[in-house]
Amino acid sequence: AKWTRPGTPVPPLSLMSGVWVDSMDNFLTLDLLSRSVLLHDAHGVRKLDLSNDRWGRLWCGNYVLQEVGYDVTSAAAARWMPPTCLAWRTTQWQISVWHRIEPGAK
Repeated sequence: AKWTRPGTPVPPLSLMSGVWVDSMDNFLTLDLLSRSVLLHDAHGVRKLDLSNDRWGRLWCGNYVLQEVGYDVTSAAAARWMPPTCLAWRTTQWQISVWHRIEPGAK
């Protein structure tokens, strides 16, 4: 990503929906309507719920959105662009980085 920002405020889910691949080569599909993610890994498919905590942070399962990346060079340009990279972390600081491979339906 050329430009990154913290995970809060959370980008609109409509800009985050689509197909992603994470740093462990798992495929993920973020579904806007069900507010969930389908994780396709070596063990099959699991559904992870998306939720917001009282501080406005976005959680996917036990990972919190830490950083959002865009293929643009400024905050103004990123405002309405879909992110190309999402960095998540657990409370034990395990990191998972997602890279967009297919945008979602608008």
